[in-house]
Amino acid sequence: MKNPQDFFGFKKLPFSLTPDPSLFFLSKKHLEVAKGVYSGLIQNRGVFVISGEVGTGKTITSKVLIDKLSKNFHIAYILNPFLDPNGMVKSIADEFGIPAADKKIDGLITQIHFFLIESMKKEGRGAIVFIDEAQHLQDKSLEMIRVLSNLETSSKKLLQFVLVGQQELLKKLSKNNLRQLAQRVAFKAMLSPLDLSETYDYIFYRIRQSGGTGKIEFNKISIFSIYKLTRGYPRSINILMDNILSLAAEENKKIIDSMLVKKAYKKTLPFPLRYFPFFQLIKGDL
Repeated sequence: MKNPQDFFGFKKLPFSLTPDPSLFFLSKKHLEVAKGVYSGLIQNRGVFVISGEVGTGKTITSKVLIDKLSKNFHIAYILNPFLDPNGMVKSIADEFGIPAADKKIDGLITQIHFFLIESMKKEGRGAIVFIDEAQHLQDKSLEMIRVLSNLETSSKKLLQFVLVGQQELLKKLSKNNLRQLAQRVAFKAMLSPLDLSETYDYIFYRIRQSGGTGKIEFNKISIFSIYKLTRGYPRSINILMDNILSLAAEENKKIIDSMLVKKAYKKTLPFPLRYFPFFQLIKGDL
């Protein structure tokens, strides 16, 4: 079986499922979200929420923001949303290099506060905690986020939070017992799928960034077919396009047509269906 990277001469695979900030495509909505969160963090506004359905690009948007912000802020990136309040505080301390072993929670919060004050005095740097899959956070852990967001000087917040999750996160924050945290959210942003024009731009942007300009062609209907099958969800596009490129290499084709898209889509179905918002192939759609 031919390797699509070698067959098309890519510097790297353009549609890997691993989030790669160098392949980040700024759609109008992604740009609006990234700018809104970035400017709010720079303005020291506190707590931010990025939401969206599975596969809309929340994680890669977060990683791009982290890359941009890491020069001016200490960054903690929490990947495990199932932590209890104690585990949350210990993970944040660990991310900031504060020894957390056998520490009582109150003492650890005091240490984090001291670390943040010293950092602000010596470096002028605040700190941001990004929490992925935040819709899974326990209510008590969300309440701990509210407590930690109180760490501030007389004029500045020392610790800001970006909660990244599916739309269930918004429902959770609307609960009465979490209203104090909800009131602290300075900016809510929702990522949506790409439209047809953006899907076209997304595909060619990632191919161009991977060194594939002029090495692959698409007929007009093939892009429409990809959009129709994926509904513009970036993760679904990546899965389908990765299969398309593999099949094209296998069949020695450098022109992608709708029949190749259809064959690749059928091979894609073993992937978890949550990655494909539209997974029922209806006869006559292509």
